[in-house]
Amino acid sequence: MGANSICKAGSMLYNSDMSRKIAIVVQRYGLEINGGAEYHARLIAEKLARHFMVEVFTTTAYDYITWDHFYEKQREILNGITVNRFQVDKPRDPQAFGRVQNLVFNEEHSPADELLWLEEEGPLVPGLIRELERREGEFAYFIFFSYRYYHSYWGVKRLAGKAILVPTAEHDQVVYLDLFKEFFSLPSAIVYNSPEEKELLNRVSGNSTVYGDVVGVGSEIPECFDAEGTCRALGIRGKYAVYIGRLDENKGVPELLRFYLRLLDEEKHVLDLLLIGKALIAVPEHPRIRYLGFRSDREKYDLLKGSEFLINTCFFHFPSRNYQKQSHKPTSVKDMAFGLWWYIGQVFRASNLPSGKNPGFRRCNKPSSYPTGTCQCQSN
Repeated sequence: MGANSICKAGSMLYNSDMSRKIAIVVQRYGLEINGGAEYHARLIAEKLARHFMVEVFTTTAYDYITWDHFYEKQREILNGITVNRFQVDKPRDPQAFGRVQNLVFNEEHSPADELLWLEEEGPLVPGLIRELERREGEFAYFIFFSYRYYHSYWGVKRLAGKAILVPTAEHDQVVYLDLFKEFFSLPSAIVYNSPEEKELLNRVSGNSTVYGDVVGVGSEIPECFDAEGTCRALGIRGKYAVYIGRLDENKGVPELLRFYLRLLDEEKHVLDLLLIGKALIAVPEHPRIRYLGFRSDREKYDLLKGSEFLINTCFFHFPSRNYQKQSHKPTSVKDMAFGLWWYIGQVFRASNLPSGKNPGFRRCNKPSSYPTGTCQCQSN
């Protein structure tokens, strides 16, 4: 682009003579946080920092359930990027949050109840919002991650003209709250993670006139893999399936473990199960279940390479970055999906129940019936 060139997208205008400073606003940020929207935000921040001046505005929390104070430094440099941290006004009370969430999801309620839900969910950081308003003139744009949190809702409302939203939305009850019906029409632009997410928000909120596009973050794929060496170093022998992500009730992992233990009781030839990620639930002690905890990206790529297939347990999530990584295995996505279909199918054969009456997974159609080769399995 020339020195005086201008790029326009919807209501957004970027001129090379204006500030080249961009703010990333996200609920948590740190090298120890290696998953979800927070990891996505860090990747975007580090890529943008090659071309722009980037600052991050976030909380001092590490735990997304309580938002408890963890990071001591209010301002630090991480991988060359300035990170500004704000302590939450109050941690989340799971009982109080559960009560108000049950109200807004299942009962008649008022707009004030939904605002209370937003506050109880947190992270409650009005100081962060005030700082964004105070420094608004320094930045060309503010990129907000995760629509459902306090910082994004109030940040977008206050700075709509400079706001770019990365909603990370999914088809759950939150997206249908009245609180967000007009909200998705406020940002200058929206960055979607998938066509399905874009279609969902366009349909739910009628925001198709807001400029938006599906933007990938990219994956740094190693030039070579050493699945055998990594498996040997970790004492992994034989064939296995792998789950990568937070081990959390919200991710459906307890259900996966129940199904897997049942399968072990009823079938002789079963793959081992590898679990990679931070555990927020108890992991059963069983010789066929290997909990590996947090692993480096390189190790995860190697373990994906050596796996029979990858398991995604979260019913509402769109395809994750792990599927992008998995797609670099020699096995095709269609073969991977058929493997998962076959594997879960053992549960039905062992139970002697018709698939429609099974208390766990319903049997899905063979992957060949789906043009993308994905396996559309559901939990009852």
